[in-house]
Amino acid sequence: MTRTMMKGAAALALTFGLMAPLAAKAQSVPSKPADVADMKCLALLVTIVEMGGEASDQVMPGVFYYLGRLEGRTPSTNWLQATEDYRRGTPVETLAGDAERCSQELMAKGNEMIAFGETQAQQP
Repeated sequence: MTRTMMKGAAALALTFGLMAPLAAKAQSVPSKPADVADMKCLALLVTIVEMGGEASDQVMPGVFYYLGRLEGRTPSTNWLQATEDYRRGTPVETLAGDAERCSQELMAKGNEMIAFGETQAQQP
């Protein structure tokens, strides 16, 4: 794990109170299709964050969104470790294959939140 990855993983772990032992065992591939899909998006976004730059800041809300979904659905899994294990064994090209789906999901949720806010603003 690179120094940047370790800093990013530590920040995420502290934010969610998930400090995993340093010798965490490798996680198995999730069995729930929704978990697999969300973990792929999380892995892609964490990879973008690791690359740095402006895109890194822009995708951070998505990192927290997908990690929150995974934690909420299957809290017994160490998603930081499972995602890192998946990233280590997956070529970047494969991770990028989920970019369109993940982007569409995030845009749909963003639009839903905007619409809700507009509706709330119109109420007395």
